[in-house]
Amino acid sequence: MISVEKYKKQLINAHWYSIDNNKLRSRAICLSNTYSDELLEKIISDTYEFAKKILKIDTIFNGYTILEINNPCVNYIGMGLIAGNFADRLFYYEKYVVSEKILKYIFGKQLVIEVKAGMSNPLEECTYYLYIHEFNNNVKETKKKLLGEVKVLK
Repeated sequence: MISVEKYKKQLINAHWYSIDNNKLRSRAICLSNTYSDELLEKIISDTYEFAKKILKIDTIFNGYTILEINNPCVNYIGMGLIAGNFADRLFYYEKYVVSEKILKYIFGKQLVIEVKAGMSNPLEECTYYLYIHEFNNNVKETKKKLLGEVKVLK
């Protein structure tokens, strides 16, 4: 599991443009004033629990998973980056606060997480889904690492 200190370092060092690298000290202060260690620990713990949950869904071996969500809320850890970019994106699923950055740490940088909307009937309310795809090729190893040895009953 990623440590709070490593996650903080990733958030502080996140950048899209080289000019953002000049503000590391102010970003460290911003992070400590805005996000407590307890909140960051919750994000880490929730993300790992969420990862374990999605590892139990069979479609992950086909490279994707789709989860219905009640609240399509997404939040950003901004850190004052240029052009409105962000250090991390947080998704809310059930009781979990899920970090995109940590999920990519677990499943690989190529992972894509999207909120999709769909309606089966124009008279119904819109249904929202968390669509996660482009899992790395070592899903079995990741599953073994996070869930332990899975035993099959005969």
